[in-house]
Amino acid sequence: MNPHVYDILRRVAPGSADFEGPVQECPTCRAQVWKGEEVSTSSHYGAAKFSICCSHGRVQLKRFSDPPASIKNRLQHGHPDHAHLIENVRAFNTSLSFASVGVEIDRLPSGQQGTPALAVASTGIAATLLPLASTAHAAFGVPLKIEKDSVCAPSKNSAAAQIVRQCRLIVWDEVTMSHKYIIAAVKRWLEDVCGGDEWGGKVIVFSGDWQQCLPVIPKAPRATIVASTMKKWEHWRPIQVRQLTQNMRVQRLIAQGRDPARQQAWADLLRRVGRGRDGDTVTLAPSTRSTASDTDGFIKEIFGDISSGNIPPETIASRAILAPRNEDVNEVNKTAIDMFPGQETEFLSVDMSTDPEMGHLLVPEFLNTLQPSNLLASPPISCV
Repeated sequence: MNPHVYDILRRVAPGSADFEGPVQECPTCRAQVWKGEEVSTSSHYGAAKFSICCSHGRVQLKRFSDPPASIKNRLQHGHPDHAHLIENVRAFNTSLSFASVGVEIDRLPSGQQGTPALAVASTGIAATLLPLASTAHAAFGVPLKIEKDSVCAPSKNSAAAQIVRQCRLIVWDEVTMSHKYIIAAVKRWLEDVCGGDEWGGKVIVFSGDWQQCLPVIPKAPRATIVASTMKKWEHWRPIQVRQLTQNMRVQRLIAQGRDPARQQAWADLLRRVGRGRDGDTVTLAPSTRSTASDTDGFIKEIFGDISSGNIPPETIASRAILAPRNEDVNEVNKTAIDMFPGQETEFLSVDMSTDPEMGHLLVPEFLNTLQPSNLLASPPISCV
């Protein structure tokens, strides 16, 4: 990597003590490290941490003979971003390397890169949308049955505790769906395994939308559900709130060539529904409605003629029919399975009690008849 970019930035930087000259040269890529950029010393490398350039050679970058145009243009005094670049150059360098802008990364570091962080979400669906994320219950060992004084399961010597101690940042998505007792239990656990500081000394970023689904409390009135939210938590007041003002999904679709008026109309509809200004009835556009009059027709409309056996498996796997009640889901599943060609093979689940003393009372035949509201009916599980 050519250190030319660093040399230019050093020459045009203000004459403060932080930018009076390089204190060291990276032994791997020869990038110049200024005094203000010296993060800390490392006993392993015996020198300043060169995390702002090649991360001690763990990131292999293609060489270039001239600074990228995105930087070179901004170094000219006539460029509108010139002053901003110079005044904030060190702040930028602490988060990304100027020498890597505009070049292709051949190999990522084998270890962690940047600030160690942990991403969690209140639901499994939300967790799948975040890179390397898990549910809050899995990451922090939150008990399934939550009470006011509930505690998280992992001990100080557990793998979960070791992970959070290494992290400086925790991002918690869809936190608006979590009961305040869950958040309180996690807060106590972090302070226990990481030290007595608030939240264990970690930076916590909560994200969520109060206009969407709140904590689910079976058969609870609205007042009880609202009282269970994080906003009604005793530690809510010190939390700094930042509101997002732009619908980035709409902006992305418009940039892809979608009709701006239609996308904005959809965003406005969601906003009205979320704020309770659109009444209790949501009218869908004709293009989004099904024309089928029965379950068979509905399945064919979504999946095609699966009885022909010509529908690719990936097509079937990429589509789904959702229903609010288990009995409707069971009906759709049974109807769809009956449509598949070939011989049907049925596998029954094995149900047993977790309490050995109750095993002789709760026989499998009885357990097979149970259909709890939070699970689909177990028997029969049919595979074609």
